[in-house]
Amino acid sequence: MREVWFDQDGLCPPRPGTVSISDDVSFLEEIDTDRPLLIRGRQRCEWARALADARNWRVHEVQPLREELLTLCSSLTTEQAEEIAQRLGQRFWDLPRPLTLAGVAEALFGGVFWRHEPSEEHASAWLTWLVERAPTGVDAVLARALAGLWQGRSDGITEYCYRVTTREEAIPIIAERLGLQPSAFPREEWEKFPLELRESVVQAIEEWVRKQLIASNGAAVDNWIAAGVSPRVWSRIGNQVSQYFKQNPQYLTLERLDALRPYLSSFELERLASLCPRPDPGLPPEGFEAVCQWFRDRYLPWREWTLSSGDEAALERAREIGRRFATWCLEQYPKLGVSPQAGQLFGWARVNELRTQPDDATVTLLVILDGCSVSDAVSLLRHVQAETDRFTVTRNDVVLTSVPTVTQFTKPALLEGVPPDQIRQADPDETSSRLREVIAALERAAPGAVVTWRLSEPDASYHRARTREDANNEVDLRLRSIARALRQIADEVPAARRLRVVLTTDHGRLLGKARRTLTVPPGWHTHGRAAWGPATGQRINTGFRIEERTALLDAAAYDLPAEYAYRIALTDEAFVTSDGRGGEEWFPHGGLFPEEVLVPWIELERDLAVPSPVVAIKGDGRAYGSGTLVVMVTNEASIPLQLLKLELEFRQRRDIVSITETIGPLSQVTITRQIESWPTPQDCREARVRLTYRLPSGAHPTIQVEKIELTSRTLYDQTNILEDLQ
Repeated sequence: MREVWFDQDGLCPPRPGTVSISDDVSFLEEIDTDRPLLIRGRQRCEWARALADARNWRVHEVQPLREELLTLCSSLTTEQAEEIAQRLGQRFWDLPRPLTLAGVAEALFGGVFWRHEPSEEHASAWLTWLVERAPTGVDAVLARALAGLWQGRSDGITEYCYRVTTREEAIPIIAERLGLQPSAFPREEWEKFPLELRESVVQAIEEWVRKQLIASNGAAVDNWIAAGVSPRVWSRIGNQVSQYFKQNPQYLTLERLDALRPYLSSFELERLASLCPRPDPGLPPEGFEAVCQWFRDRYLPWREWTLSSGDEAALERAREIGRRFATWCLEQYPKLGVSPQAGQLFGWARVNELRTQPDDATVTLLVILDGCSVSDAVSLLRHVQAETDRFTVTRNDVVLTSVPTVTQFTKPALLEGVPPDQIRQADPDETSSRLREVIAALERAAPGAVVTWRLSEPDASYHRARTREDANNEVDLRLRSIARALRQIADEVPAARRLRVVLTTDHGRLLGKARRTLTVPPGWHTHGRAAWGPATGQRINTGFRIEERTALLDAAAYDLPAEYAYRIALTDEAFVTSDGRGGEEWFPHGGLFPEEVLVPWIELERDLAVPSPVVAIKGDGRAYGSGTLVVMVTNEASIPLQLLKLELEFRQRRDIVSITETIGPLSQVTITRQIESWPTPQDCREARVRLTYRLPSGAHPTIQVEKIELTSRTLYDQTNILEDLQ
């Protein structure tokens, strides 16, 4: 059957595959053919309609798109409707009928989300489109009209997203979703809202982040840290943060830099560390716990600064501190090995505890990295948290490794959970270096079992590198790869299985460069900053003997195999290789500097919910005089929390109250602090209080304290002097 389209106004575009009839002669020529016709003009259409009825042609009435659009969308002008018609051209004929604004938008802009009903996924696609398209002119008119339709058919976050119709409005909404912007909606609701971080969206957020940093003189990062912005988001914005502070170092404080440590890459931190000189950490204290805290809080950040700054005086001071620590380690190591706390101080002892005192409800994956420094572990943890949010850090501290800090002695000891002199060269549990084998072992492991994943990284990358830059780049790539593998493990091991991951290493490494200048007798083996050779059979009663720049160890005192004698560097030098090579070596190991001996021990648990602490504040004092503040904190989580500070906001002032106390898992603590200038009664009524604490991951969340009971007495408050007589 022949088909004929009637365009009475003559404004519709040519129809593909159809003969356009604009004059009577052309119509007469086509009367006896069977080709489809598009007839233009009112009189011609009337004339042709009679013939079409007589010959039983199929007739279609078409209206100019401009008129349809003006009917659909009253906010369009005639000129704007005509512009849309011109842009669509022959696509006019493909528009679904009856015509809808969503159908027009799909034809104009592409994409299929236009035809879908309002939903969180639809609203997410809408925000992305606004960012990428940045609609103006007639596009903006259509956007506003469609958003109004969707807004009326939605609620909550979805309705909130349809309120925005421009790129400038959409970007802050996306920032809310990412936790970078305060929101009226709970964080838990936003986390369920889907968002595809396309490159265009990432670039828009980076632009927004730059503007926030500039407007706040860098203080925006404090809000993002306090809000608990996820590591995934930090991995996207970290470069913008480091670039800003590199250009504006006057706003970078040590406190701010330390708070940023869990979130920025090693490259970004190194870039900033050189701009922010560290105070001298002082010499190591005596007790092991005090040494560990000194190492993490004072020495390691300072040592990383000396590496990035190249300050020669600081490097010389690092040699002095390193030698003093080496002496401390030689003196204390044998004592610590027989102390009641030995099971928690040495990495091999903790591995033994994993096997001999298992958690019967948990399968443990023991990841043994080779030569992973604490600095590397911080980077690895950041990469893991950027890859997946399924792991929660439940423990993050340091342990002692065996000495000398070379793989031949430390790795077998760690694998077997014994001191080096008890190594049997046998893997005590299911052990593999292949990811697929590790996943299969975890899937079949019984609760309480330990599966060991042996890795040769990052040590292999360090040994291949010829320059500091090569080492940093290659190691970071390897750590990212390990993080992706851990995400795969989290996703593929059945969710019903309770899974714990322990990250540790056999030895650390020197943070810096060593010259190979130390020599040993023929027949000795050397590796970096350690050497071993045939035993002489003579004991060293004091455990060690210092000989200029090295120390000779007594094997029995340090639980080492008796067939060797051992020599370790006390300076930042290394030994000439066994084949006589000198030169320099970046990031060697084998010695006794803090970063070589103190190594990471990190425990992660999959799918662990961590509730925020419950805080109550009480206090009483005389206005402008002294007062007492009592803070009661309940930790309902199964991980320890370090309480850092309270922020008390009054009408015209803000007080910072330092706490720095640790509260254990499932426990409660009461803290009392004296306040020198107590607030007025009105300030007490309007006070807002926030608590900042540190998770084992290093993150610094801040929560609002809801339960506040502060009372203030003025100078004119009188006691009843007759009270005792009544």
